[in-house]
Amino acid sequence: MKWTKYKGRDALVNKIQTILFFRLIEKRYYKLMRTLIFYEVLSREDEILESMNKVVSEQWM
Repeated sequence: MKWTKYKGRDALVNKIQTILFFRLIEKRYYKLMRTLIFYEVLSREDEILESMNKVVSEQWM
């Protein structure tokens, strides 16, 4: 992606296109990350529950 200087209306259009482009990437990336985290949690559910129980029991002691 080459950065070029635009003047007037073209600059505005370019700015908007760039923002939309990055938003699109961000959304897709966010969805992917959420899915990955979800699967990570599912695969390590026992481990996570165990550590949470440990934390909770330590707090109540």
